[in-house]
Amino acid sequence: MVIREYKPKDCRLLAELFYDTVHTVNAKDYTKEQLDAWADGNCDLEKWNQSFQEHYTVVAVEKEQAVGFGDMDTTGYLDRLYVHKDVQGKGVATAICDALESKIRQDKYMTHASITARKFFEKRGYRVVKEQQVERKGILLKNYVMEKERTQFAWIVGPLIQWYRKKARVLPWRENHDPYRVWVSEIMLQQTRVEAVIPYYHRFMEYFPNVKSLALAQEETVLKLWEGLGYYSRARNLKKAAEMIYYQFDGIFPCEYESIRKLPGIGKYTAGAVSSIAFGQPHAAVDGNVLRVITRLGEIGIDIKNEKFKNSVSEMLEEIYPAGLCSEFTQSLMELGAVVCVPGGEPKCNECPLKEGCRAYQNDSWQHYPVKSAKAERKKIYKTVLILSSQGKTAVKKREEQGLLAGLWELPNTDKKMNTEEIKQWLEEQGIETAQIKKHKNAKHVFTHLEWYMYCYDVVCTTEGSDFNWVSEEELEDTIPLPTAFRKCL
Repeated sequence: MVIREYKPKDCRLLAELFYDTVHTVNAKDYTKEQLDAWADGNCDLEKWNQSFQEHYTVVAVEKEQAVGFGDMDTTGYLDRLYVHKDVQGKGVATAICDALESKIRQDKYMTHASITARKFFEKRGYRVVKEQQVERKGILLKNYVMEKERTQFAWIVGPLIQWYRKKARVLPWRENHDPYRVWVSEIMLQQTRVEAVIPYYHRFMEYFPNVKSLALAQEETVLKLWEGLGYYSRARNLKKAAEMIYYQFDGIFPCEYESIRKLPGIGKYTAGAVSSIAFGQPHAAVDGNVLRVITRLGEIGIDIKNEKFKNSVSEMLEEIYPAGLCSEFTQSLMELGAVVCVPGGEPKCNECPLKEGCRAYQNDSWQHYPVKSAKAERKKIYKTVLILSSQGKTAVKKREEQGLLAGLWELPNTDKKMNTEEIKQWLEEQGIETAQIKKHKNAKHVFTHLEWYMYCYDVVCTTEGSDFNWVSEEELEDTIPLPTAFRKCL
């Protein structure tokens, strides 16, 4: 479907469409006598053509046939909106209204709605201000005067999408809108920089190009490919979700927001991102980047960790999602927050397509937004980590299935700082005799809520304890998913 501007030659076609639509779409709410009076009393081709040219008028065309039209005057009054019965409920009326409202920028819009159209306009945020009877050909027809106030941020849609089309980065997950590829990228990008994700994404797609390959893969293989990205529960949930899609949805990625939301590891943000980017649905994906943009645009001093505020931003954005452009709108907001309205430094306001309407730019107050409550101080844990070697093999052990780094492999370690004598005694308790214990290095690893300070020792063993798995250097490199925290000790 294409939305284009009105041409004088359209007038007769639109009149025919109007006459047909009045009699079919509204038939359940009005009598035939009322419908005839409505159609005959409104359709004057000469007056229509004149008003169409004075107003901003658009026509929806599908397969070279006009399937809908609408016109709005410069005050924001929506005069006519008619959509053929065969495309009712398919987004045509929404697309027409979006086109009219993006062109005619007013703080308030008004229309006269039939009984049939009232529900549609209410979904767009209009409210009834008056119920009335209008006379056509001596017959009274019931309709409603309806108004809506423009959403505060509705103006950002057009300039933001235009900017995105010119300036968007070339990223591998943007090559197409395949939901599997979009989903994997969004999971990888959680808490991780784009630059760090790209090589992992390429490798992951090479091994697991589709849902089936991931669903049938060994978990160890998935975790090994994830090694270094951190937050390993993301990888486990990817695998579980792929299995759910493969076995419960016949391998077809679900397209409904609520179904996506039920997949393991998917919250509001990821469900919004996948449903809007991959399926073109008006669901917002609100993360730190988006919240930073919105709070600076409006100088909003509410803590962005406040869930009610996050939800209100999502609702506000979903009111202004442009029909047919949901994917671009979601990605343009993400992009603006990532490369222009940047975190942790001065925004690049001179490159911003929204600066003229941005209050933080106008008042030079960007440094005050967003407002974030202070993070709790991370707990510090001091560990002794041992690189045990015996006959060319290194000792590793699987962690518990619950808690931090659940189910992953680790080097032998204790949650306290030990000297060589304490290490020797601890190893004897594990049934391991040692030939040499030597300090190797100190290392630090930061988790979201924890900091590990690690004292690392090389230990040459003369016996191998049964509590550990002893693996070759090749196995440690190629098959054992060892978290970055422990790799730092090697």
